[in-house]
Amino acid sequence: MELEHWSDYYSMAWNYSVGTVGVVMNFILIYIIRNNTPEYMKTYAIVLQTGSYWDLITAFSAIITSARYFATGKSAVLMFHGLGKYLPFDKEINSQICFTFFTIEMHGFLFSIFIIIYCLYYRKRVVTRSYDPISKRSIQIFCIASTMFMIVYIFLMLYSHLIPLSTIDELLKTSRPELINSTWIYFAIMDLSEFQDSLTEGFSMTQSTFIMIYLIYCRHKILKTLKTLNLSPATMELQKSLMKTLLIQTFIPIFHILFTIRYAYVVFTNSAQTPFFENFIETTIPVLAAITPLITLYFIKPYRIVLTKYFWSGYNCTDCCGFSNF
Repeated sequence: MELEHWSDYYSMAWNYSVGTVGVVMNFILIYIIRNNTPEYMKTYAIVLQTGSYWDLITAFSAIITSARYFATGKSAVLMFHGLGKYLPFDKEINSQICFTFFTIEMHGFLFSIFIIIYCLYYRKRVVTRSYDPISKRSIQIFCIASTMFMIVYIFLMLYSHLIPLSTIDELLKTSRPELINSTWIYFAIMDLSEFQDSLTEGFSMTQSTFIMIYLIYCRHKILKTLKTLNLSPATMELQKSLMKTLLIQTFIPIFHILFTIRYAYVVFTNSAQTPFFENFIETTIPVLAAITPLITLYFIKPYRIVLTKYFWSGYNCTDCCGFSNF
């Protein structure tokens, strides 16, 4: 195995740059949501803000980890070349910190997909059952409950996987002994067949198919209902813009499934791996965290107007939050 490879530097540059964009843009989006959301969008903004917090954490975690990921038998080894590598602790503590952020990053990505699915449901419900709106309190309870569930799940994953570095070295003695005395910060998932890992991998591999089918279903129901409603052109444009936002966001999980399938093939067949592929597996994860706030800020008009006002002083904006015709 090549411990040093040219793709390591491209992976670092990618995760640092995309992760930084994700952190900055999610900070901006959260600030705008909290301070410039029109009254008629307050309920939906709760879901957007919850997703933005998780995207921010996911993007930051990608900067800390920037992992190179390869399988060895039933185990998976992570080699970290993110900022966590340079923390002022010993090798074992740094490896556990990096693995903690890697776990948060992976599950933050999955939670973001879950939020997209819920947004699809919310948009369909608003359009097709406008007579029975979802209350603000229900949305708050949903966001808090789902967030707490994910935090507990991440804690359980860490509790069952944080092991001494000496145990990992025993595994590597027969598979990658050159890694033991290297300068790399590394960690290992000892058994990928454990329930928690199987559940995570299973969701990673099925979410794209599900989200695509559900997207087609929701889009059909929404467009069918809109044709029967007597809506103003501005309101019609609102619904189409929100649907377009979700449509673009779903492309990232669908793109990610290609690498998940490739990884699963490598794990179950013990196929040859290359350093380039080992570095490439994680690269799609911070992309969703970086693109989602950009899409939201561009397609949701009140937020776009506020953002334009902040960065372009010559823009004419008399009432950034009062666009009832959006």
